[in-house]
Amino acid sequence: MLLLLVTAPLLALAVLGVLCVLGRPVLFRQVRTGRDGAPFVLLKLRSLREGPGDDAARLGRFGRVLRASAVDELPQLLNILRGEMSLVGPRPLLPDYLPRFTLAQRARLRARRGCAAWRRRRGGMRCPGARGWRWMRAMPRHGRRCLATC
Repeated sequence: MLLLLVTAPLLALAVLGVLCVLGRPVLFRQVRTGRDGAPFVLLKLRSLREGPGDDAARLGRFGRVLRASAVDELPQLLNILRGEMSLVGPRPLLPDYLPRFTLAQRARLRARRGCAAWRRRRGGMRCPGARGWRWMRAMPRHGRRCLATC
């Protein structure tokens, strides 16, 4: 709650910017999977222009700034207040990915989805993939001791 109050002025400016540059709707809503695979509606500020084309073609300078600064993810604080997400945890995935998970990868579903993934916090894509998956599989069992692997 305090984090939402502290970031409220920045969120208000970003909402105003989205309204002026991209128009309505301001929020992007998408169904994602939460803890134990339960669906929830993920909230983000809209960063793409309306219309045809792929995402890269519809992403303008304003949207790039929103994404690079992660300001577009501030509405996810409401998801956190509702108990659908936590600050840190595995990123919420689209429901289409669940059938593709192996048994080991399904262990990720035991954790509450997060705004900032541990892997992203520890270096993002610079962490080797296999090492990252080993770390994510071990996370529910070993907690913070696994941070040293990535």
